[in-house]
Amino acid sequence: MQYTENDYEIGQVENEAIKRQKRLKEMREKRNRLEKESKDKSESNENKNYLPKPKFRNYNPNDVVLKENLIPKAEPENVKNQIINELELGESNKTLVEDIDLTQLAPKKIDWDLKRNIASRLEKLEKKTLIVIADLISIINSKLLTISNFFYS
Repeated sequence: MQYTENDYEIGQVENEAIKRQKRLKEMREKRNRLEKESKDKSESNENKNYLPKPKFRNYNPNDVVLKENLIPKAEPENVKNQIINELELGESNKTLVEDIDLTQLAPKKIDWDLKRNIASRLEKLEKKTLIVIADLISIINSKLLTISNFFYS
């Protein structure tokens, strides 16, 4: 038995249909599984009746149950030793500060990056401006020539 092109196309269409059915079945199973998981989660959340516990930083509650949520007062750290160390380091680094040239530390102009970004546009605009100025000069010269020809002829 010989296979024709039509038979080959039918087999290919059937294969595609089978693949499509498998994909649809997998998608359906995945959707059902996700729905089941979300349903389980929602049921567990409903059972907990979860409410956030209050945290008391500045308030001293009278109730014993609420006192459990009281946050202990923070005590400031002793930074005296750290300040002394920083001052000692600062005194030893005075020579470095004196050696630095302040003119090199000066910031760039505020708009230096803006000028760089529009430099190409400015060049084009400058060329067009020069062309227009040249045209205006030629127009003025031609008018002056016509006026001078009028008076001197």
